[in-house]
Amino acid sequence: MKLLTYIILMLIFFSGCYSPKPKGNKTLEIIEVPLSKVEIKDDFWNGKITTNSNVTIPAVLNRFDENGYKDNYISAAGKSSSAHRGLPWSDSELYKVIEGIAYLNYHSDNKTLVNAGDTLIKSFGAAYQSNNDALQKAADSLIKLFEAAQDSNGYLHTFHMTRQSPEPWARKKPDHNWADIENMHELYCAGHLIEGAVAYYKTTGKKAFLEVAIKLANHINQTFGPGKLEIPPGHQEIELGLIQLYQVTQNPQYLNLAHYFLEERGNGKNHTLFIKTDKESGIKDRHYAQDHLPVSEQIEAKGHAVRALYMYIAMAKLQREIDSVNYLPTLEMAWKDLVEGKVSITGGVASVKRLESIAETNELPNLEAYNETCNAIAFLVFNHEMFLLTGDVKYPDLMERILYNGALSGISLDGKSFSYSNPLASDGKHKFNLNKSAERLDFEFVACCLSSLTRFIPSVPKYIYAQRGNEIFVNQFIGSELSFKNEKGTVKLKQETEFPWNGHAVITVTAETSQEFPIHIRIPGWLKNKPIIGGESIYHYTDSSQAKIELRVNGKVLNYNHEAAFITLNKKWETGDKIELIFPMEIRKIACDEKIVSNRGKIAMERGPLLYCLEGHDNPFNLLQMELKPEDQLNTSFNKKLLKGVQTISGKCYVDDNKTVNFLAIPYFSWSNRGAGSMQVWVNANQPSL
Repeated sequence: MKLLTYIILMLIFFSGCYSPKPKGNKTLEIIEVPLSKVEIKDDFWNGKITTNSNVTIPAVLNRFDENGYKDNYISAAGKSSSAHRGLPWSDSELYKVIEGIAYLNYHSDNKTLVNAGDTLIKSFGAAYQSNNDALQKAADSLIKLFEAAQDSNGYLHTFHMTRQSPEPWARKKPDHNWADIENMHELYCAGHLIEGAVAYYKTTGKKAFLEVAIKLANHINQTFGPGKLEIPPGHQEIELGLIQLYQVTQNPQYLNLAHYFLEERGNGKNHTLFIKTDKESGIKDRHYAQDHLPVSEQIEAKGHAVRALYMYIAMAKLQREIDSVNYLPTLEMAWKDLVEGKVSITGGVASVKRLESIAETNELPNLEAYNETCNAIAFLVFNHEMFLLTGDVKYPDLMERILYNGALSGISLDGKSFSYSNPLASDGKHKFNLNKSAERLDFEFVACCLSSLTRFIPSVPKYIYAQRGNEIFVNQFIGSELSFKNEKGTVKLKQETEFPWNGHAVITVTAETSQEFPIHIRIPGWLKNKPIIGGESIYHYTDSSQAKIELRVNGKVLNYNHEAAFITLNKKWETGDKIELIFPMEIRKIACDEKIVSNRGKIAMERGPLLYCLEGHDNPFNLLQMELKPEDQLNTSFNKKLLKGVQTISGKCYVDDNKTVNFLAIPYFSWSNRGAGSMQVWVNANQPSL
């Protein structure tokens, strides 16, 4: 067995080491539908996007301004002598918010949505009282600061370009640029700058930010590589920016540099391998920055969760861009390693406070779970990239779980506060949020999750559909309109849904000419009796359901293969054709494998794509002591007055020596919106382990 594993690793390693050559014909590949071709028409997600544009982004920019992030660029430009404020990676937060502003431009309703008014950055003054373009003007003002601060050689990182912060926590910065790649996040910030610049250019057509990005990327290309500075980034991200810059400019040097940075990991001949020491335990972690092995050999997901996921995303993107690499076997094994004991039932990668690292297999605490919002979002993107590579339904299926649970839980319902960590239990006292609070925070210096949410929420449309030639995949059930071109002209699909509350969806076709093409509609895993499909998942439903999707085309009931990954409809489509789907949304109970000690004898509840939890605010008894019995009925109803309107689960449970009381469960994403209090996802049910 050891010999077989060694042979596989060697094949993987050598297949990833050829010199990169951009791919040519990609006509048979599954491609991401551009954001510009998808318009959200969905009360649930439109509400989230509206809140993001009206509340979250203006508030975040205000707080960043108050905490000196804008002033750092003024100092870097030599127009102020102020000391640096924030952390070495604080620049990246502004770049991510601008990326979010860029995505908002894709939403046609945004001219009415961007209603920031007086709440928008006060320091930008009265010129930004116009509601229609307030956020874009704010972004343009910041971009001018970036231009002014950028060094003539292209370098830009305000932590190195300003006077050192006097704060006692501030790390002593190196004497010169690029002197501490492992810790200083120069390349990490550069990657986010490039991503933000590419997004802003695509949506506005303005080139100023893109020119800043190109100058910086050229400087990095002149600095790093064979015979130059031979060292990979301490925190992966620059690879993603470079790949996107290549896609816009078609300059292969950016693609080659991204590939070089990946291949340099684990190369002890060229640089001293990164090792991180945990401050509390003193344990040295050689996996922390994924520099312990060449990337093609990293079939076990290890180390800092976000770093690892950004690396895997970059590998997946390069797999589609470069003929000579074969990262796919590594990526598939790493994904399998994650879902077979390192993924929370929320869909986020289970992580622990210790160095923000991916948990060991079956190390799934509830109260102490770290489960950073950033890593949930990154895991969703990783699954998206894997679907584009393979067309395997297990990836968009897991994306749905992350979308509604592990990622969405990171932001409050009012858009004013966020969760850095997303535990599966709370006692109302444990400070799960950066050791600062037992509830959501409005702002923290470590603001990566907050800024990530500002760009993630308006990017949701690109995860709904995918295209392969004339074929369309409907991967997520979100009210939207898709416009795409095929061999015979433009086709539009209008999807109307009641998700996530109820399982009714109608897809209406509009076509310039009658034409035949396949539409593939994902059959959710929760209708296949598998909470997470693919691999040997540690999660199982406690019973088997026979519920099936009811399918009608133009009113006629059609049969289909219930066991298939997708419902595939291939016919000559006419304008006005309607596909109607009724998804049974039963209340399901989930149990863990017995290896998960923390959840033995417990169950979690879900309905459709939503995971549920109990909060002390609704249940005035000890959540740790309550018990559900298998024979008791569970009910569901929509409460429009609770938490801005949510579908609830209710029933009876038992406390204090079998005393019967009623309980109420709410969607997990909506917890921690009423102040600190107790919460449980996994509740006692005297359920035998599986």
